Amino acid sequence: MLKSLNSLINIKYPGEFEHLYPGVTNVLSNLRQKYQLGIIANQEAGTEKRLENWKISQYFDVIVSSAEAGYSKPDEHIFKTALEKK
Repeated sequence: MLKSLNSLINIKYPGEFEHLYPGVTNVLSNLRQKYQLGIIANQEAGTEKRLENWKISQYFDVIVSSAEAGYSKPDEHIFKTALEKK
């Protein structure tokens, strides 16, 4: 599925428009105290690096992007990949 999507659409998302909402680090910190957190995203490579740049990657136990996993949601393989990383 991912390969067919990439062959149809190859548009770069302008990263300069990405930003964190106010209070995100407080929310993540509070959630992290009770829950294990993870991200499974249909995104190009570099998701974890962006989270590191925003200084929030430490709140997540698992970070999987479709570009890096080779599968996109809703394919069950991307979820299995995340579970294997845990």
